[in-house]
Amino acid sequence: MRSFWSDGVTERCRTGGNLAKFFSGPVGWLLLGAAWGWGILAAEGWVLGGRDPAAVWAEESRRSASFRTAVTDARREMSKRELDRAGQALRLARENARSDEEIQEVERLEALLEYLRQFWQLTAKGAQELQAGQEIEVELNRMKKIKVAFVEAVAGGVTLRVEGVNRLYLWKTMPTEIVLALAKRSLAKNNVSKVVLGAFLAMDEKGDRAQARKLWEEAMQAGLDIGSLLPELEAAEAAAKKPPLPKEDQLQEAAKEIKEAYARSYARATTPAAQEELARKLLADAQKTDDPLKRLAMLREARDLAASATELRMAASAIEQMAEHYQVDVIQMKLQMLKKAAEGARSPYQYRDVVLLSLNLADEAVRNRRQADAQAAIALAKEAARNSKSRTLMTQAIAAEEKLLGKKK
Repeated sequence: MRSFWSDGVTERCRTGGNLAKFFSGPVGWLLLGAAWGWGILAAEGWVLGGRDPAAVWAEESRRSASFRTAVTDARREMSKRELDRAGQALRLARENARSDEEIQEVERLEALLEYLRQFWQLTAKGAQELQAGQEIEVELNRMKKIKVAFVEAVAGGVTLRVEGVNRLYLWKTMPTEIVLALAKRSLAKNNVSKVVLGAFLAMDEKGDRAQARKLWEEAMQAGLDIGSLLPELEAAEAAAKKPPLPKEDQLQEAAKEIKEAYARSYARATTPAAQEELARKLLADAQKTDDPLKRLAMLREARDLAASATELRMAASAIEQMAEHYQVDVIQMKLQMLKKAAEGARSPYQYRDVVLLSLNLADEAVRNRRQADAQAAIALAKEAARNSKSRTLMTQAIAAEEKLLGKKK
């Protein structure tokens, strides 16, 4: 599954010019954010030499939010097998890491990314060495195994004969059971392979973290120094035990307290620029509170403010951070956020963002087998493209509909 942030669909559909392409990507958005921040500081007369406390605070808030967004993106991209995008996110995370804890987190994720690269390289190489007709045993669960026959290795995947039918399986969408069956034939039976296989099981969306822990502990007992990887499992296991969202009346009460605490900022939040500034502040401060309810309410406020300011990637980041702590239907929440943004869109750039991010969300929904949500996201993209009166955007939306849903004009 590609992420909401990825350009998985848009990079396959033509966009309107290199500049638009660049600034629709994560690096471009970071540079835009940095430029905006510098413009605010210059407008207020905050010079770096004096290091006005307010300027320092604003800079730290932006840095902290950028770091947390980047590591969240890196984990998500690794879970979706988008390793190049994970690498890009980690480079941004390293640029924004300051504390020892942040640096250690980046180093841990960088190590896991390297192990994942080794896993896929070795698995693909092993598949290329298989002979046509060679049988592979696939364990569907503890009670059921099936045998499939290898047909051929192709660019980006393999063709297997399953139940009498030749089927193409691409590495990025291949069922985990088949990946593991191929990996076990490809990886050497040693402790380094246990670390590599454990990285896949720990980070893949459909992995098995309990088995990853077992493999890593065996490798550690054999003398390999990989103890620094274990905190990633603990973070993942904690995420698996996330509680449901609190009741709405509790969230409303917490939101009321937040609005009182940030009353002056809310009073100024009457323009998109001021709404974006407040959203960024709430995103950063949400990471500093130990009160889970307050954190969630701050993230919800940041999401809504960012959506109102048509800062859709910031709104998506707030949703991703909510999902780190609570059981959240991320796809549905992003879909609702985009619908709200589409209602308030007026400029060509705002419509463009709604279209592009809706198409990326449709891609994510398809890869999660959520056809109805994919159809809703495509419909939203087409409506925004129609309202924008942009032939290019409409062409992109139609091309994505054909590719993702199999519909023809």
